Amino acid sequence: MTEGTEPELPSLLASADAADQAKRLQRVTERLSESHTPQEVLDAILTEGLRAAEARADAIGIVTDDGEFIELLAQRGYEGPVMEEWARFPVADDLPMSYVVRTGEPLFLATREERNDLFPNLANRGDGHALAVLPLTLEGRLKGVLGL
Repeated sequence: MTEGTEPELPSLLASADAADQAKRLQRVTERLSESHTPQEVLDAILTEGLRAAEARADAIGIVTDDGEFIELLAQRGYEGPVMEEWARFPVADDLPMSYVVRTGEPLFLATREERNDLFPNLANRGDGHALAVLPLTLEGRLKGVLGL
């Protein structure tokens, strides 16, 4: 931008989007800092985290003490019997949450095709197009995963 000219519309929109996203993330941290119980933490993550990420659904899975299974602790936005079908599944399964538990690294998939290439057993399942799965760690130990 040169002196005396108006800012370009795309740059103004990008700034507004960044400010809006920062406000949403700030709300997540506010809700987490106000949380006093595990249920309040879950509610903060599932409600405010969903909004902050502009996701349609999210779920939290906890790794069992023996490290062999992931138990779905809570979810928001999924239709049908998600809690029943995915209540408990092996870390060894070929699933996004399992992959993140095994690697300890976040997983970001931009398209359904990318998801289906990495996890063929999920082809023809769900209508989502993008997926993010993040490891949840406590004191350097992976305790669970958050899927958006």
